[in-house]
Amino acid sequence: MKKALALLFATAVLLGITAAAQTTNEMVQVNVPFDFSVRGQILSAGSYTVSRLSDDRPEIRIIRDAGGHGVVTFTVGGAQPATGSSLLFHHYRDRYFLSDLVVSSGRYQLAPSSAERALVRQVMQEEVAVGGGR
Repeated sequence: MKKALALLFATAVLLGITAAAQTTNEMVQVNVPFDFSVRGQILSAGSYTVSRLSDDRPEIRIIRDAGGHGVVTFTVGGAQPATGSSLLFHHYRDRYFLSDLVVSSGRYQLAPSSAERALVRQVMQEEVAVGGGR
C-alpha cells in the first residue's frame, strides 16, 4: 500500500546529483547515472555540462553531453535562493525528468514537458484494488 501511495503521488524524488561542482561562470558539470528527459528529449546517462547560453539571459540554459551535443532549455520564474550545484529530477515509475537547476546564482525551475504532465495524469488516475475475504 505504501508503494502504491508513493506511485500515486508521483513522489517528486529530487535526486540531488551532486555536481563535481565547477561553478565557474555558472557552469556545472555533473554525472547523471540514469537516462532522463529534458523538453521532450531523452538524454542518456552520462556526463553533462550545464551553462548559460548568454550572460544577459540567465533563464536560458544549455545542457551538453560529453560529445558537445546540447539541449537548450528555459527556466520559469526567477531564481530561488539555493546553495551548491546540482540537477534535480522528478521521478515517476521508471522515468526521470529534469526539474530544477541549482547554480551559484540560485535554483531555477524548468516547466514540465507534455510527456511529464501526461505521465502525472496517468499515475494520478491509477487505481489500487484490494480484495476482501469472505
